[in-house]
Amino acid sequence: MARSTDHTDSLGVRVVEAVAAARDVSVEGLSPLYYTIEPDALDTLFPSTGDGVESTGCVRFQYEGCTVVVTSDGTVEAAVDDDRTVHAACD
Repeated sequence: MARSTDHTDSLGVRVVEAVAAARDVSVEGLSPLYYTIEPDALDTLFPSTGDGVESTGCVRFQYEGCTVVVTSDGTVEAAVDDDRTVHAACD
């Protein structure tokens, strides 16, 4: 499992990096994220504006053989589907 809580990159970039880490491959070896989910939509759902407005919830989806969970606090977790160790609750 790979987890990212670094908020300096966009959520889309962090998803790709987390999946690459979980699968132990380079990011260049993955298909574009937009084939699976619109990366800008993730940033729209969970903006990191710092203006005191906070969203809640999470999104769970499959990408490149991994289960990915993005939570409203900006945490990104990715686990290879055989691993089943994604800890973020998204029910």
